[in-house]
Amino acid sequence: LARWVMMAAPRYGKQKDKNQNELVSVLKSMGVEVIDLSQVGDEVPDTLLICGGVLEFAEIKNPDNWYGKKGLNDNQKRFAINHGVDVYVLRTNDDCKHFVSGNRDELLYRPTADDVLRLSKRRRS
Repeated sequence: LARWVMMAAPRYGKQKDKNQNELVSVLKSMGVEVIDLSQVGDEVPDTLLICGGVLEFAEIKNPDNWYGKKGLNDNQKRFAINHGVDVYVLRTNDDCKHFVSGNRDELLYRPTADDVLRLSKRRRS
């Protein structure tokens, strides 16, 4: 975790999604500790969530725009693939409720074979 947090700042000013503060509030109200990672760097997901003593990465997306509907970008997918971590995509209050209750299957990013071939460390060189 320390090596991700110590990454250089993004090349451009990263803006939070408009719904990020709302979803963070919802998660906190349900007992989830939320660590904001949105300024760490391009590949690192927006948040680190501590739920039931387990650390989970989550990317908050705004469902009101095309970018948020699209899901993870290639940098975010690359992070999940190259570091072997789960990344959940949260867009709505209901997504937060499902995450906390353990109904997470539809929220989890699952790399496709194409994602792995295009984005893994071994294929980029």
